Amino acid sequence: MSEAGTIVTTRGVTGPVDLHCWVLLGQQGSRKGSTIRALTGVYRSKDIEVMLVNEQSLRLWCQVQSINEPEKEENPSPDEWVKSCIFHSPHYPMPSLIQGRHNILIALRLDRGRAGREPEDYLNALCRAGATIESIVTLGESTRAWTPLYGAPYAHIIDTKSVPTNSVAAQVRQFWGWR
Repeated sequence: MSEAGTIVTTRGVTGPVDLHCWVLLGQQGSRKGSTIRALTGVYRSKDIEVMLVNEQSLRLWCQVQSINEPEKEENPSPDEWVKSCIFHSPHYPMPSLIQGRHNILIALRLDRGRAGREPEDYLNALCRAGATIESIVTLGESTRAWTPLYGAPYAHIIDTKSVPTNSVAAQVRQFWGWR
């Protein structure tokens, strides 16, 4: 990588990358996927538009399942996953990101107990690639001490199991300025 936001590969410079990420963190069972479904209305990962409180629309790609949740060995490493966000791949079914702003909504499972597959590994890989972490919301527990180090706004919602998912999503939506 040469300068922040420009990816250099063996094929040369591909162009500026302007990747913006909204992140939900939580343990298994904290309803990350359910919250993404309630926020977006999607069942599976796809490209959508959300309305902002200022009446503008924001196009983003959302992944319902936590990026680091599957147990399969063939799942990409954090750096490979970020590359798949930038270049067309089966792990990120969006057209190649060559230029312009691209937005993603992802969930990351806390405490995977697998070296190289913790949320910090994915967030660090995004930062190394020049992505902007727009916001981090932790579900089911307090914000982790490392979360503020990313420089993004952050919040937590402790009670995600005894309240309806739509209520949790409404809190996230309000924090992010989404309608």
